[in-house]
Amino acid sequence: MADPISARMLASLIVVVVYTYLYLVQREKYLGIWALAWFFALNNYVIRLFVPADSYVYYNLFFEINTLLIGYCQLWGGYQIYGRPVSLYWRATFAGVLAWLVLAAIFHWSLYGLPYGTSSNFLYSICTIYAGWLIARNKHAWGNEKLAVGAILVSVGLINLIYPWSSQSDLWDYYQIEGHAMLFLQISLAIGMLIMYFRSTHHMLTELHKKHGDALANIIRGFIPICSYCNSIREQDSSWIDLDTYVKQHTEGQLSHGICPECLHKHYPEQVRNRTREA
Repeated sequence: MADPISARMLASLIVVVVYTYLYLVQREKYLGIWALAWFFALNNYVIRLFVPADSYVYYNLFFEINTLLIGYCQLWGGYQIYGRPVSLYWRATFAGVLAWLVLAAIFHWSLYGLPYGTSSNFLYSICTIYAGWLIARNKHAWGNEKLAVGAILVSVGLINLIYPWSSQSDLWDYYQIEGHAMLFLQISLAIGMLIMYFRSTHHMLTELHKKHGDALANIIRGFIPICSYCNSIREQDSSWIDLDTYVKQHTEGQLSHGICPECLHKHYPEQVRNRTREA
């Protein structure tokens, strides 16, 4: 089995690519924010690679602030689905946890003996679960895929809740299983988001095609079959009636008969000549 850290890194990269693609196609703000969230998740592995682990303050502080940013972006994106800003309560909560992370890293404080990253990881996990709930009830998404995507996000959040303890566990097999479970869930998340996008696009195109079909039908129904010689009009039962009768039956108007100058010259030339002499 490969290192679960590598598995999580690969999964995060896949999700970043998918969310970025969907954002570029749809231009939905929440997709861009969630792409940023998973970019921060990917950045956590960069911190593990390039920041010395023995640098307690920098390693832990950078890592946990990054984790906090993941959670905030998950929450922010969820609110953006419904066009609302992040509530003041959530902002205050994040500000409080951020202050705790800075002070605890500097002074080596501990929260009831719990691992240092417990507070930021807990908040990140809760926000991921909440984001899953928001997308599952999103009225703008179509099909059961939104429920599957919501369930995957909830599962990711639940697994991350126990990560501070499992990462320090001596049960290496369990740690590996957890890492590969995250790989599976995050790849499933990427696939689910793509399916949900294509289903939504298909539904939108189907509705658009239906509207165009209805509009075309209305236009076609507006054509009146009329004889090019006697101007009789064909009814739906294939019978033919004269223009006067058709107007009386299908409209509230009445025809006022007269004669145009062209027809007057053609059919009554004598009257035209007489009028010319009199003039």
